[in-house]
Amino acid sequence: MDNLSKNEKYILNRGVKFTTIDHVAREELNLDLTEYAIADSIYHLSNGPSNKVPGWCNASKEYLARFIGRKPRQVFNIINKLIKAGLIEKNEDLLLRTTEKWFETVVMRKDRMKAIRKEIEMLINKQ
Repeated sequence: MDNLSKNEKYILNRGVKFTTIDHVAREELNLDLTEYAIADSIYHLSNGPSNKVPGWCNASKEYLARFIGRKPRQVFNIINKLIKAGLIEKNEDLLLRTTEKWFETVVMRKDRMKAIRKEIEMLINKQ
């Protein structure tokens, strides 16, 4: 844990670790649970308000591995798979972020589901 930043140690020690998995999106993207969790973590870590490099995830592979409960080598291999699948990208500083493909498939799907639920509730309330 010595290679982790103060922020990474804080999150790991506080137990703030969860991923909500949209299985329809996960299956559509042909990902297993760990692959989805890593991509989702990169998405959320790249969008944090206190992020040092806005829009990019600067978490180490070690941190992601501990966060997800896998070995760093497994995380490295999964990240390469996600890059090849067009779900995450890496910049020249080796920072990561999810792509538009992830956003459209996962994030926008969640927003569409919320809107549909709201419409259903309105219809039920009219009765």
